[in-house]
Amino acid sequence: MIAYPEGHRKISGLSPNAKQVVRDMTKSKVAPRNIMASIAEQFPADHPNIRHIYNCRNDFREEMSDGRGVVQQFLHSARQSQYVYWVMSDDEGVLQHAFMAHPVMVDILQTYPYVIGWWTEHHDPSVDGWDQRYEARRNMWDALIRQ
Repeated sequence: MIAYPEGHRKISGLSPNAKQVVRDMTKSKVAPRNIMASIAEQFPADHPNIRHIYNCRNDFREEMSDGRGVVQQFLHSARQSQYVYWVMSDDEGVLQHAFMAHPVMVDILQTYPYVIGWWTEHHDPSVDGWDQRYEARRNMWDALIRQ
């Protein structure tokens, strides 16, 4: 058992400096296990565990969302990243359908409309199921590349 100066286990588990390191590493898209190794090396007195890292990352994400829900944050991120998007909601404002495309993919579609049109129009109607559809489209794509 670890004895803390106050006589109690710290609630957060991480010192403010360690939390800042977690935030910085999270912004840099570092994996939690690597964050954990870095925190354990830099702040051994905090006695961190992976749960502390996940909790700190979650708190950071909640702060970054500014009170938006999951769907609102998703759409906000799409707008920020300049994705092309279209959403449809019902009369009560509940999201029913969403379409999103990366700007590079839109450029590819504009550059090669006939290839993508051919690929989507020429399919075998007897193909049933996701795995068979994927395999059929993969075969069509491979055949198209070989031409």
